[in-house]
Amino acid sequence: MRRLVFLTTLFLILLVPCVAPVCHAQPGHAGDLTLSTTRTAGHVSDAPAAASLAEAKGAQSLIIILIEFPDMAHRIRRDKVSSIASEMDRLYREASYGLTWVVYTVTDNWYQVKTPLKKLDVEKWDYDEDDMKIFEREAIAAADKDVNFRNYDYVYLVAAGGVWGHAASREIPNSDGVKSFRLIVVNEEDEVGVYAHELGHRLPSNCEPRDNVGLPDLYSYDAEEKGDPSNIWVGPWDLMASSRNLGFSAWSKISLGWIAPQEIRVKSTTAVAVNLQPLEKDSGTRAVVVPLTARTSYVIEVRRRIGYDKALPTEGVLTYLADLNKENGHGILKVIDAKSGTKTLDDAPFKKGDIFEDKQNHVYVLVALTEGAGFTIVVSGIKVQTIKDTDQDGLFDLIETQLGTDPNNPDTDGDGLKDGDEVNKYGTNPLNPDTDGDGLRDGREVELGTDPLNPDTDDDGLVDGREVELGTNPKVADSDADELSDGDEVDKYGTNPLKSDTDDDGLPDGEEIGLGTNPLEADTDKDGLPDGKELQTGTNPLKADTDGDYWQDGTDPAPTNAMMPNILIIAVLLVVVVILTVLRKRKRHAGVSMGIRAAPQIAPAGAEPQPSAEAGRQFCMNCGSVLLSRSEFCQVCGAHQR
Repeated sequence: MRRLVFLTTLFLILLVPCVAPVCHAQPGHAGDLTLSTTRTAGHVSDAPAAASLAEAKGAQSLIIILIEFPDMAHRIRRDKVSSIASEMDRLYREASYGLTWVVYTVTDNWYQVKTPLKKLDVEKWDYDEDDMKIFEREAIAAADKDVNFRNYDYVYLVAAGGVWGHAASREIPNSDGVKSFRLIVVNEEDEVGVYAHELGHRLPSNCEPRDNVGLPDLYSYDAEEKGDPSNIWVGPWDLMASSRNLGFSAWSKISLGWIAPQEIRVKSTTAVAVNLQPLEKDSGTRAVVVPLTARTSYVIEVRRRIGYDKALPTEGVLTYLADLNKENGHGILKVIDAKSGTKTLDDAPFKKGDIFEDKQNHVYVLVALTEGAGFTIVVSGIKVQTIKDTDQDGLFDLIETQLGTDPNNPDTDGDGLKDGDEVNKYGTNPLNPDTDGDGLRDGREVELGTDPLNPDTDDDGLVDGREVELGTNPKVADSDADELSDGDEVDKYGTNPLKSDTDDDGLPDGEEIGLGTNPLEADTDKDGLPDGKELQTGTNPLKADTDGDYWQDGTDPAPTNAMMPNILIIAVLLVVVVILTVLRKRKRHAGVSMGIRAAPQIAPAGAEPQPSAEAGRQFCMNCGSVLLSRSEFCQVCGAHQR
C-alpha cells in the first residue's frame, strides 16, 4: 500500500533526446508514460516522438539476386530465401515499433558468375577484398539484363557455397545508371539473423562513427581474427554482436532513431527516479542516457523475453557504456556485467535491489522497484539506498537534507513551487522565493511564463516585477510595438510604453526618436502642423518654415515652395499698380480732350516772365477734368464743384 501511495504521487518523467555518445537523435515527441515517478536534482530534458525523428523509417526495398558459381551450384530453393526475407520484414517491424519494414523481390533464376568459387578467397572472415569485388561485379553483371537496379534501395546477393556475409557500398558498372550500390552479401546457409545484421550496417542512422550510415559491429574484430569467441562486449543483447538473439539494444534503436531516450545529467544532488518500460514495448520511457563526456555515456534499458527477444538468457535492467572514441568492431558499446564474477554476459542484467556504482564519475543506478513488466530505477550522483520522500515534493529526503530544504514541507520557501520542481525542472533556489530578485516570486514567474532565473526575461531594461506593476508585457521587449523597448520608454524618453504614439501626432514614438522629433510634443517645431502631418506633406517637422519664405508651415499654402505665396502677392500688387496707373492716365487724357486750352503767350524780350495760364486752371474734384473758368459744374461728369 505504501508503495502504491508513493508511486501515485511521483512526478511524471518526460522523455528527452539522446546525446552525442548515443549517436544523436533528432527532435520529435515522446510516447506516453505509464507510471508517475519522482525526479530529484538533475538535468532532465524533454524528448520527442520517435516517429518524427527516425532515421531508418518507412519501406526498405530489396532486390535479392540468387547467385551460383561454375563449380558450386545452389543447394536451396528460392522459397527459402523468400521466407527468410519475409521473416526479416517482421523482425524489423517489431524492432522499430512499426517505423521500418522491408519490401523485397527475389529473382526467379539463379544467375551464374564467371569465376569459379575455388579461385576466389571469399569464404572466411578475413576474405580477400579484391576477390570479393570480382565476385560482386560479376554477380551484378549477370543480373543486369533482367533487373532495373534503380527501383531498389539495397541489393542482396545470396551466394551458393560459403561466401562470407558482409555489407558494403560499391561502385559497379551497370546499364541502369546506378552510381553506387548499397550491397549486402549473404550465403545460402545463412539464416534471418545474418540477413538482418547486414541490413543493420546499411540503414540510415545518426551514428557518428559510421558517418551516419548503419550500425557498427558490436563484436570483437580482434577475437574474431584469432578465432576466439567474439561476443565479449555485448554478449547476446544486440543483433549487431550476435545472431544468437534477434533483438536490438536501446543504443542501436536510438542510433536508428526508433526511440528517444530520457537524458539525465548527473550532479551531486541528482537523484532521478524513472519508471523504465521494457525495450520491447512500444510506449513509455524505454531508455535512459547518462552523459559522462561529449562522447561517452551510459545507456540503461529493461529487457524482457518478448517477441524476437524470446531467446534472451534472462531478464532485467541492462546498463551499457557507449564510447564514440572507439572504432567499428573495437568496443563502441559494452554491457556492464551485474555478475562480473562469471565468465558470461548472459547474466549481465541488474535485478531489484541491485546498485550499479561508478565512483569515479559519481554515477549510481539503483534498481528500486519492479512494476509489472517495468522497473523503477534511481539514477543519482550519490549512493541512494532508499527513495523515501516524506513531503512528496519530488526530492528524496536524503537530497533535501543535503540541500537544506525541509523534508516535511513540499515548498520550503513558500514561493508556490514544490522543492522538487525548483531543483529538477526550473533550476531555481528552493530556499529563495525570488531566485532572480526581480520582484516576482518563482511560482508567479512560472505562472506568467517569465524566466525565474532571469530578472529581465525579455531583456527590455525593465525587471519582470516592474513590468507587471506598469502593465507592460514582461515577455515582450516592446509592449506597444513602437520600436522602442519598454525600458527606454520609461527610463530614457519618458514616453508611454503602452501607447505607440504618446503625443498623438501620427508618428510612433520610435520613429520620432529616429527622426529627432519630440515624442512628447505633437508639434515639435511649433509651426501649427503636427509632426505626422508634416511628414505627409513633405515639410520638416524640425523647422517651422521649411522653405524659408517667411511663412510658417502651418499657414503657408505651399510650405515646400519658397516662391509661394510671396510671388502671388507680388503679382497681385503689380496688377493693382498697373490698373491704378492706367485709370489715372485715362482720366487725365479725358480732361485734356474736353477742356479749353488757351494759346500760349510769348513774353516780350526783357520782360519779366508772367505766370502761365495753366497755373491758374482748376480741375474737377470728381473726375479730374479741367474746369471752365468760373464754372460751378464739370462739363465732363457734371459734378458740382464746391
